[in-house]
Amino acid sequence: MIRHATFNWVFGGYMKLISLLNAAVFALIIGSTAAHASIVQYDTVGCFGSSCSPAPTSTSHNLKFTGLDNATFSLPAPNVATEIALGNFSLRNTGLFNPYAFLGDTLKLEVSFGSPISTTVSPSALVTGFITAIGGLVYIDFNPQEFNFAGGSFKLDIHDVLLTTTLFNRTDTDPLTGTLTMTAAVPEPSTWAMMILGFVGVGFLAHRRRRRHNALAAS
Repeated sequence: MIRHATFNWVFGGYMKLISLLNAAVFALIIGSTAAHASIVQYDTVGCFGSSCSPAPTSTSHNLKFTGLDNATFSLPAPNVATEIALGNFSLRNTGLFNPYAFLGDTLKLEVSFGSPISTTVSPSALVTGFITAIGGLVYIDFNPQEFNFAGGSFKLDIHDVLLTTTLFNRTDTDPLTGTLTMTAAVPEPSTWAMMILGFVGVGFLAHRRRRRHNALAAS
């Protein structure tokens, strides 16, 4: 009976330790989830051409992109799309110059997310269209991009842009927007390690308790 009481006391102590570890893991997971409600600051820059260096403002053949500086948004919950602004485009039709200037051109865009964690996403787009003396049309086609940021996997889906001008209305502007969606929450490696340690400890102690119980029953 003394041995059995001693085992119960030791086993109870181990179980309390495992409970504390599991509580700590739960707190870490909750803290990680709460971090996704924080405000994120971001910047956008862009340029035209495959070998260009993105800048806050870039112009090519009467098409101008103006990025954002120190914009903010709230990190979305998993599988919830959040609309974000990325800048704006303006198109000017000035006459006979470069009538088919945009056919096959490219646009490089960089979106830099900072605070709490910094990362840079570099979407690219194909710019097609033309400007003539009597009007113009420019279409910018973006592809979605996936990346990791702030402890989760995200998808950035930038909306396509269509700009047109006419003989009488020679300017057009269009905002560049997109949606940001968190596709999965990823716990930190230390959190996974503590979870595995807790599960292994519980299994090991349950196995020992079963063997001890069988041994006492046999005696």
